[in-house]
Amino acid sequence: QKLACQIDQEAIESLERNYGNFFDVIRLKADLAGIYNAQVFRDKSFKDLLVFVFQSGLEQAFPEAVKLLQLILTIPATTVSVERLFSALKRIKSFTRNRMSNERLSSLALISIEKERFTQSLTANFYEKVMDIFAANKGRRLDFLYK
Repeated sequence: QKLACQIDQEAIESLERNYGNFFDVIRLKADLAGIYNAQVFRDKSFKDLLVFVFQSGLEQAFPEAVKLLQLILTIPATTVSVERLFSALKRIKSFTRNRMSNERLSSLALISIEKERFTQSLTANFYEKVMDIFAANKGRRLDFLYK
């Protein structure tokens, strides 16, 4: 009776409908009951809980709960990051740049999406290093002979 109050049956049913092939729902309910009743698991975020389970060697004791935590931490809560990705790709992959290789497109998209982290990682002499590397490369211009 106490377990039924703690576990959201509607959430379990939704999980079973959408991810039933990946979970043993009966075992999951038992894992969640063990986690809910243990004092050491209280007041932890999903990430902290998963880290604690692995550091304590409890992943074999709660295998279905571990799968659920990994699923929760993997699926984004919103679509903002996905929308940001497509917006960045739209800016990068324009009509004039359609011949760009996938590797270059991926690199430019990553820089565009993670621009805050990228700009924080720049050192004071980053631009000088880039210019030196570029200048050291072979000349890219062709010499034309004018007659």
